Amino acid sequence: MKKTVLIGIGTFLLGASLGLYYWLDWQAFHSRKSTSNFPVTFQVKKGEGTTRIGANLEKSGLIKNRYFFYYYVWKTKTNDKIQAGTYELTPNLTIGEIVEKLTQGRIKTQVIKLIIPEGFTNQKIIARLKKEKPEIVEEFEKIANCRCLNQAKCACDKFSAKYDFIKNIPAGTSLEGYLFPDTYFVGEKESGETLVDKFLNNFQKKVVTKISADADLANQPETLHEIITLASIVEREAKTKEDRRIIAGIFKRRLADHYPLQSCATLAYALGVDKKQFSLEDTKVDSPYNTYRFVGLPPGPIANPGLDAILAAIHPQESDYYYFLSNLQTGKIIYSKTAEEHNSNKRKNGL
Repeated sequence: MKKTVLIGIGTFLLGASLGLYYWLDWQAFHSRKSTSNFPVTFQVKKGEGTTRIGANLEKSGLIKNRYFFYYYVWKTKTNDKIQAGTYELTPNLTIGEIVEKLTQGRIKTQVIKLIIPEGFTNQKIIARLKKEKPEIVEEFEKIANCRCLNQAKCACDKFSAKYDFIKNIPAGTSLEGYLFPDTYFVGEKESGETLVDKFLNNFQKKVVTKISADADLANQPETLHEIITLASIVEREAKTKEDRRIIAGIFKRRLADHYPLQSCATLAYALGVDKKQFSLEDTKVDSPYNTYRFVGLPPGPIANPGLDAILAAIHPQESDYYYFLSNLQTGKIIYSKTAEEHNSNKRKNGL
């Protein structure tokens, strides 16, 4: 009787063990946390072992139980094949499908959102890119600031053959003004050259193609380069559509009269520094971008203007105004018709 009991207990334990084994095996190879396909970003850090990885998978809601994961990688001998990286996984994957991604290094593609505001200079774009994707800055900067565009043996000119508008940029000036301000998505394999191409392609679509159709750029009295140059100054001088159109009209009148534009925005570009108020000495700087000293437009844009500023340069608002200033506290634009009125407004606004 005693022997029979022992045999029965042994048989029960064996059956229970086999049942547990088959249950564990099925769970490890077939179970899913849920039917959700919502992506979860999961990171495997360098040096992490399967114990930590399994615990993190369970904590992230990607597997039912960490021990199913431990069993799977033990049985499939994949515990030492998992690669570090950032992955995009979903709860509806089996442990085997998850491990396949982890061992084959199918990492998530990192995409950076690069926001370039209207009026950013090339240098400000470069500074922002340096924070977001420093490994491509050197190549991007070399192309963006290239000053031998459309010239023979120019090592940094990559796009004159592709974009006709670059062929009209005067020698000695860069792509300043043509890196269209917008939101760009920078891929993990992005290079400085491909990113510049994105900027220029956007300029082609938003300005050359769209605005040309709306405004008939071919019949404008100014070249596209002159329009973008004026638009860049307007962009830096005014914030609203109305002010941009009025100021563009003032600048057009001054250009027609061969009167200096006297734009503080161009002075800031010439000096390489932004100031709320410039001194008399500042206005004497010897730079072709100093519109206090030199009559007419500067050699090229002083920033990368947006659509509103470009449209203002094409369709300026005619007015009797010849002067304007910005209140240092409020930023409000104050207009004047005469020099006397302008000087009076300067005193009233603490300038």
